[in-house]
Amino acid sequence: MPLNGTTLPPPRYDHPPDMPVIERVLTVTETNKICIDVIGKEAGQGRIWWGCAQTKYQDGKLVCIIHRIDDLRVRSHERGHCNGWSNNHETQAELKTKESIKKPVFEYVYSGPKAPISHPTIDQQLLPWPVK
Repeated sequence: MPLNGTTLPPPRYDHPPDMPVIERVLTVTETNKICIDVIGKEAGQGRIWWGCAQTKYQDGKLVCIIHRIDDLRVRSHERGHCNGWSNNHETQAELKTKESIKKPVFEYVYSGPKAPISHPTIDQQLLPWPVK
């Protein structure tokens, strides 16, 4: 989470994660440095990272590791990522819009040929079935 944003996750992601969580509460400088490594880039536009979350396997279990400053909004934001909230930071309204868009369903119904298939270039005497 960059310095100028404290976006809270939509309700479906704003709850304690089901997986184990390891939280590291650090200074702003330490958090920014670690999150640049975790995210792979600087926050940009003169901002710094206040927190970041990553999931990985430790001892055969999936865990979420949060690096953050001491701020409850940042904690909630990063826990939202542990729960599957994407880094696009969709709002509740955007999620509802996505769900309301119906995906087209394609159905193929074969009803058989309407008329016998014939072609003038096929030698019908070479066909392995009788021609009517």
